Amino acid sequence: MTSQILLSSIVHKRFIPFKHNLKYKVPSVYLNLDDLIKINDKHTFFSLNKFNLFSFYESDHGYRDQRSIKTFVVESLNKYKIKYQNLKVMILCFPRILGYVFDPLSIIYCFDNNKLISILYEVKNTTNEQHTYIFKGDTDSKDFKLSHQCSKQFYVSPFIEMEAYYKFFNNMFNNHININIDLFDKHNKKVLTASQYGKFIEFNSKNMKQQFLSKGINLDYMDNTVSPKDNFYQFVNGNWIDSAKIPNDHSVWGGFYELRKKTDADVLEILEKAVKSKTYDSDSDQGKVISMYECLMDIDHRDKKGVDPILPYLNNIDSITDIQSLQLYMEKESFYGGGSDFFGVFIGADKKNSKTHSAYLYGGQLGLPDRDYYLLKSFQDIRAKYITHIAKMFNFLGNYNDKQCQDIANKILEFETLLAEGKIDVVIETNLKPYDIVPLIQIIKKSI
Repeated sequence: MTSQILLSSIVHKRFIPFKHNLKYKVPSVYLNLDDLIKINDKHTFFSLNKFNLFSFYESDHGYRDQRSIKTFVVESLNKYKIKYQNLKVMILCFPRILGYVFDPLSIIYCFDNNKLISILYEVKNTTNEQHTYIFKGDTDSKDFKLSHQCSKQFYVSPFIEMEAYYKFFNNMFNNHININIDLFDKHNKKVLTASQYGKFIEFNSKNMKQQFLSKGINLDYMDNTVSPKDNFYQFVNGNWIDSAKIPNDHSVWGGFYELRKKTDADVLEILEKAVKSKTYDSDSDQGKVISMYECLMDIDHRDKKGVDPILPYLNNIDSITDIQSLQLYMEKESFYGGGSDFFGVFIGADKKNSKTHSAYLYGGQLGLPDRDYYLLKSFQDIRAKYITHIAKMFNFLGNYNDKQCQDIANKILEFETLLAEGKIDVVIETNLKPYDIVPLIQIIKKSI
C-alpha cells in the first residue's frame, strides 16, 4: 500500500429547492500513514507537520490535537468493536499548499492484512467543525464496492435541515476510485449528490508540482536550483526576478498586474461581442453596461465636448478658500471616490495577529509612484517630464498662458514634494515592525 496522487473530478448536484450543478478537476493525495516520515525525508517539497510547498499536518485530522491520526483510528475501531491484527491506514485528502488547505471531506481506509475492515468519512464545515462517520468495510477484495447509510449527525449547510440521511458509495477498481454521497430529506427526496472519481498516479515531487501547481502557478518562474528550505522566496520567484521586465506603461509589475491585464482583455472581448450581438434591452443590466462602454469609447464625442464636462468640478475646487471649505469639499467628493487624497482609512487583518482586525490610517497617493521620485537626484529627469505633463494639462483649459501653466506645475510639484517628505521610505515601510495598537473606543471618546 504505497502513497499515491489521485487525479479526480468533483461533481456537485443539487435537486431541491432548485436544480444546480457544478464540476471541477482537483488532485488529492492518498497517503499511507506509516510512510509519512519516509515521505518527509525523501521529498524536498513535502513536509510532515511543518511548513513547506506541500505539507500534511496530522492535527488537521482525527482528534485535531497532538495525538496522531493512527491513535484516533485505533480508538475509533475499538469503540465500534472492529477487530484487526496488522492495521494499515490510508487517508484520501487534500494537502496543505503553502500552509493553507480547505478539506471538506477526508476519507480514511483501514486495512488488516490487505482486508478493508473500515471506512471513516471525516466531514468539515466552513466554520472548521468536524464530524466522522464510521462504517465497517468487511471485504478482502483489492477492488471493492461498498455502500453505507446513516442519519445526518453534523451541521454543514444552512440550507439543509438536520433531519436527513446519507447514502455513501465507495468503489475502488483497477487503480481508479469512484466515491458518491447522496443526501435525502425526511420525505426521502434526494436533496443533493456529491461525487469524486478519478485515477491514481505515482506520488513523487514532479507529479506533486505538476498536478497541484501547474493550474495556478507558472512553474517556469521557480528557481529549482535553490532549496525551499534555504530560501523559499528565491525558490518560488527566482527565475521571474531574473527575467521579468516592467512594461513601458507601468511603474511596477508582477503576477497580479499580469492577471489584471489578462482580465481586462477578457472583459473587453466580452463587451465587444455583446455590442455586436444587438440582443440586450437597453434597460437590462447588460444593456446599461453596453451603453456605458459605448459612451467611454466615443472619442470623437469626447473631443468635441473638450473640457466642458469637468469645469463644474474645477469650479468646486476654485471655491476652496480656507480649511473649512476644504473639509466640506473633501466630504462631498468622498461619495464619488475622491476628495480624500491627503489620507485614507481602511480595516484589515492586524499585521501582528491575523486573528483580529485593525484600522489603518495611511497617506494619500502622489502623482509619481513613491516618495523617492520627488527626493532623489536620480529621478530629476522624470520630475522635469512630470512638470511638463502638468503644464500641458492646464494648457487644455485655455484659461492660462504658457508661463502661468509652468508656474502652476512648479507649485504642484513643490506641494507634492512636501507630502512626499512626510511619507516613510519604501524599504522602511516594508520592514516596519513596531506599532502601537489603540482601541477604537478610545478614539471615539476623544472625538466626542
